[in-house]
Amino acid sequence: MIVSDISAESLAKAQALLALHELADRADFCVADGLNALRGRPNVQCAVMCGMGGRLISQILRDGCGLLQGAALVLSSHTDIPLVRQTLMQIGYAITAERIVRAKGRFYVLMRAEPGNAHYTERELYLGPALLDNPPPLWQNYLRWREGVVACEAGHERQLAWIREELAK
Repeated sequence: MIVSDISAESLAKAQALLALHELADRADFCVADGLNALRGRPNVQCAVMCGMGGRLISQILRDGCGLLQGAALVLSSHTDIPLVRQTLMQIGYAITAERIVRAKGRFYVLMRAEPGNAHYTERELYLGPALLDNPPPLWQNYLRWREGVVACEAGHERQLAWIREELAK
């Protein structure tokens, strides 16, 4: 695996974590900006981007989509998840799976995407096309949490209605 981060200091944290789990010898570590870590590396099968905001993930995808060479993507954004889904659609990727996990009291949405044409509605971009098709066990809990967050934000009445429609199912 290739493990990269934008700074040597951040990369050192990843190296320490992988060493703790006895995986460091299976990794090639490099300091790189976004998907530039893939430059000159043929046959990359999967790229993983997690632990960043959705705007940053979307920018990395737009800037580096030419380096993906058809690699599958595993993504988890802390914010702006609909933007990430929209960016995937724009760069020619389709979401093939989505999962919701809960860790330390927080919900995380993970998605897998592969090259393909997709056309998502605004509702699908917001709630997740794969989550809507196959609601996971944590779906209702996640929606209740999202309802509480969205109810505090002005101008999101349509999104709140979508959440409440799903909760009523």
